[in-house]
Amino acid sequence: MTQTLLLVGGGHAHVAVLADWIVRGVPADTRAVLLTPQPTLRYSGMVPGWIAGQHSRDEALVDLAALAQRAGVELVLDSCTGLDPDARRVRTAGGGEITFDIASFDTGGEGRGAALLGDDPRLIDVRPIGGFVDRLAALSASGQALTHVVVAGGGAGGVELAFAIRNRRGNAAPPQVTLVTGQDGLLPGFAPAVQRRVAAGRARSRWNPPMPSSLRWAAPRRAGCAKAGWRWTMRASSASTSITNPHHTRTSLPPETSPRALTGCWPIPAFMRCSQAR
Repeated sequence: MTQTLLLVGGGHAHVAVLADWIVRGVPADTRAVLLTPQPTLRYSGMVPGWIAGQHSRDEALVDLAALAQRAGVELVLDSCTGLDPDARRVRTAGGGEITFDIASFDTGGEGRGAALLGDDPRLIDVRPIGGFVDRLAALSASGQALTHVVVAGGGAGGVELAFAIRNRRGNAAPPQVTLVTGQDGLLPGFAPAVQRRVAAGRARSRWNPPMPSSLRWAAPRRAGCAKAGWRWTMRASSASTSITNPHHTRTSLPPETSPRALTGCWPIPAFMRCSQAR
């Protein structure tokens, strides 16, 4: 009897599955279906390089439709909007239903910047990555220069974005970048040698003219924050402070002095290159 194996989402993990099936074939007696809203995947590991001008915008696209065809997988271009685990059935945005025997979910994350801090045009969620790229591209097309950017997140993704934005293509002058970390500091869980190397790179960027304070990070300020129950504080300058607490309390951002904030910077997986999936 043929069983249906449903892949919900065209993320990095499912790209690897498709690549494996191209080589080894779909499991025997299996109908494989990929449900994803777009025929391409934007590979997040190349986004910092695009920001810095090392890649074109479309070089980071993985052709999911071509991969699915080569792997012998049925492609459904739609979004999953509901799941009935008992009936083993998913609903799609187009009103359809897909039944399955086995389902795998690789839909990616979504930032919560607007939910936490309000709908502010200065807040840009990094996830979904396609929306993040579209927002930055729109800023470039409008000719708007970034003078001060706050990157919230001290993991690998936040570090990559901070350095990429510091070297952003199209800016007349390098923007000032503040990298905000959690209580575990810069690159938690990484080897001390990696942490020292990144810190040294940050220091070089900070000390070299003409922007002596153009790239720095802000560690949590314990005094006052712990008492209030806040997890961390971003202090970009004496005139501009933004805070986030674990209870999702909304905080106001001064319209004139607050830096543009990039929220939701998580470590970016780099287990494959875009070219390997083509």
